[in-house]
Amino acid sequence: MAELFILALLGHLIGDYLFQTKYMALNKSAKGWLGI
Repeated sequence: MAELFILALLGHLIGDYLFQTKYMALNKSAKGWLGI
């Protein structure tokens, strides 16, 4: 079960790095609708 969690976490981090635009990354912590 722990292996599955680690694989899911790594997959999420790699996916964020590869597919997230710069705009999305910079506005993650923005208040209001931009942060969603």
